[in-house]
Amino acid sequence: MKANGDSIYGTRPWKIFGEGPAQEKSPKLSAQGFNEGKGVPFSDKDIRFAVKEKELFATVMAWPAEGSVLISSLAEGSLNYPGKINTVQLLATKENLRFERNSQGLKVYFPANQPQASYANALKIT
Repeated sequence: MKANGDSIYGTRPWKIFGEGPAQEKSPKLSAQGFNEGKGVPFSDKDIRFAVKEKELFATVMAWPAEGSVLISSLAEGSLNYPGKINTVQLLATKENLRFERNSQGLKVYFPANQPQASYANALKIT
């Protein structure tokens, strides 16, 4: 919570909930409406979104094995985020990350070393 709290406290839902395999392959609700633990495990392709004022937070649900993630919802010319992206910061370390944006999405390059206790990796996008 200390590392990623800025992406949680005071945020609101964004235009879309998220993207990735865990969302796409979500099992149907059962019993009293629960489906936790019945889907595929989270991966670095699973992204969840929140917004606070002019800051967009994209939480990558696993550390990227290949060193980068592609966020297709933030592709250049996307209706979701038509404006320019100036910075992408890894909240846990406050490090600005290198990124590229094109028609495929926003590709973010993660540092070589994963922060301690990094269960979810929040990115602050401005």
